[in-house]
Amino acid sequence: MVKMYGKKDEDSVISTVIGCGFIILGMIITAIINSFTFPYAINEWLVFFGKEATVTWWQGMLIGFVPYLGQFGIFLAVVTWIIMLFV
Repeated sequence: MVKMYGKKDEDSVISTVIGCGFIILGMIITAIINSFTFPYAINEWLVFFGKEATVTWWQGMLIGFVPYLGQFGIFLAVVTWIIMLFV
């Protein structure tokens, strides 16, 4: 028996494509934000402890892709900035 594709199947394909688009957009936004926040925070602490700042933007982006660690990047950068104001 041949299955005929109707409106319901077209709607599910469209919603799947839109859903994947939102996931990819979220990953891109997360990568951009973390490419600034993680290198700033890690390098600031390295300099504080007398080491050379070595973390680059793309390494920060890759760290941000780790589950549950990516959402921590903005918080880490803000806390680092506040602590460095008083040290």
